[in-house]
Amino acid sequence: MEIEIERSLLLRLLLILTGLLLLVPLGIGLAVTPYDAAGRPILLSRDLLEARAFIGEARGILAALRELDREMEDLAAPPSLLPAPHPTASPVSVPPVPRPMTLLERTQSASRILRRLQDLAARLEERPAPAGLEPLRARAREALQAFARRGTALADYLAVPAPEAYARLLQEAEASRNALRSLEEALR
Repeated sequence: MEIEIERSLLLRLLLILTGLLLLVPLGIGLAVTPYDAAGRPILLSRDLLEARAFIGEARGILAALRELDREMEDLAAPPSLLPAPHPTASPVSVPPVPRPMTLLERTQSASRILRRLQDLAARLEERPAPAGLEPLRARAREALQAFARRGTALADYLAVPAPEAYARLLQEAEASRNALRSLEEALR
C-alpha cells in the first residue's frame, strides 16, 4: 500500500515549513529586542553595551557626589540650636533633641567622605572609557578632584576653624558645585 502525495501539496507544505522556520526566530527576535522612545529597535553591540554601562557608572558617581555635597554642607555648618520646648507641652509632643556632633565625630566624618571620594575615583579609573566618552570621563574626573579639594579644605577648616580656612572652604565648595553642574550637563 502506497501513499501518494500530490506534488502541489508537497510544495505547499515545504513552503509553509520554510516560512515557519524563518518567521518564528524573527518573531522571537522582535519580541526580545529593546526599543527606544521613538519605537526604533536598539542594536545592542558590544560597544553600545560598554557605552551604556559607562554612562550608568557616571550617573552613579553623579548621584554619590550629590549626596557627598549635602554631607559636606552639613559638616561645614555649625550645629543648629533647637528652640526649647514649651513648658506646657506634653513629653510625647516634644521631639528628641539630637546630640550635636563633637569635633572628633565631625573630623571622622570628613575622613570618611575623603575615603568615599577615593573609592569613587578608583571605580571611575578601573573601567576604560568607550570610544567617544573620554570627555565624559574627564568631566567626572574633574568633579571628583574638585570634591577632593573641597574635602581637604573641610578637614582643614574643622581642624583649625580660622576665617581663611572658611573662605577657602567656600571657594572650593563653589568650584565643586560648578564641576558637578558640568558633569550633569555632560550626562544630559
